[in-house]
Amino acid sequence: MLAIPDEIGNLTALERLDLSGNHLIGCIPIQLSQLTALSDLALLDNDLTGGIPPEMGFMTALTRLNLSENQLTGVFPPELCQLTALRNLDLSLNQLAGAIPHEIGQLTSLVDLILSCNDLDDAIPPEIGNLWALESLELTSNLLTGGIPPELGNLTELFSLHLDDNQLTSIPRELSNLTELSELRLGSNLLAGDIPPTLSRRSAIEEFFLNQRYE
Repeated sequence: MLAIPDEIGNLTALERLDLSGNHLIGCIPIQLSQLTALSDLALLDNDLTGGIPPEMGFMTALTRLNLSENQLTGVFPPELCQLTALRNLDLSLNQLAGAIPHEIGQLTSLVDLILSCNDLDDAIPPEIGNLWALESLELTSNLLTGGIPPELGNLTELFSLHLDDNQLTSIPRELSNLTELSELRLGSNLLAGDIPPTLSRRSAIEEFFLNQRYE
């Protein structure tokens, strides 16, 4: 098995790099951040370890970043929130811990935000409600706590919202504003209170999972 060599940082004209599914080991080299022309980076389905280098925040041309299906640890670096051209961010199926940074609200070009299957904790930052272009938000299988922020009701382009398998406690009525929503997964949480009646009557929702007793 091979690691990503430090010398990859010499390929400064590179615009797309896909090393997916190669059983790569070791850490993501800091030198990768020298590829400032890169718009598409995919390292998914490897055996990469260590943290996500904060220096990746310098890769401001990135529109797609997929680091899913590895063994990455540490936190979600707030420096990634400097990548304001990002449309697709997938960090799922790793071992990331700590809070989702409040700076996430700077990524206003995001269409897909996928952070499922990590150990992320604390509350869902209300700044996610600033991501006006978001169509898919997947936070399944983390340790997220508190109520679902009412600011998520601002995401009027959202068609997929997966918040199941966390420790969330309430559903805000503002979710009824999500008129494009077709997938809503809230099961396996600690939800209590009422389901907003306009949400439960939303005819566009094709999948609505709330597989638990709801008080």
